[in-house]
Amino acid sequence: MDQALITIEGIQSDDVAAAWPTVAGWIRDALEAGHSLESIDDVREQIEARDYQLWVVNDPGPVAAFVTRIATGELGSALVAVCLGGRGMEHWLFAVEDVISNFARAKGCKRVCLHGRRGWARQLASYGWAEESVNVTKEL
Repeated sequence: MDQALITIEGIQSDDVAAAWPTVAGWIRDALEAGHSLESIDDVREQIEARDYQLWVVNDPGPVAAFVTRIATGELGSALVAVCLGGRGMEHWLFAVEDVISNFARAKGCKRVCLHGRRGWARQLASYGWAEESVNVTKEL
């Protein structure tokens, strides 16, 4: 796949309905793999409410989608990767990382973070990401 053809498109909240049939499976799979407490319907509602951002990876057609949100606290804000799903990640992860980092900087965020499986730390290490903490959970 040609890196020159890879584009990342931010989907406007008014255009979510048109994009949803293409991306819903990827988003659902990513939420399930990450053991999210949010359903796909929750995520779509947050996107349409403009609390989350939906992005589509094109290589050159749609191959993946991801969702971000901005978390804000007294000490600053962070862009949080809610989920990412699709196929052929080895071809486009560099572009996703670049886009979300630049978007975060443009929004005044101090950091970019994600909660995910340990493999993400290995995948993102070459882009300057580091494992910062470990989440420990217990199902009730």
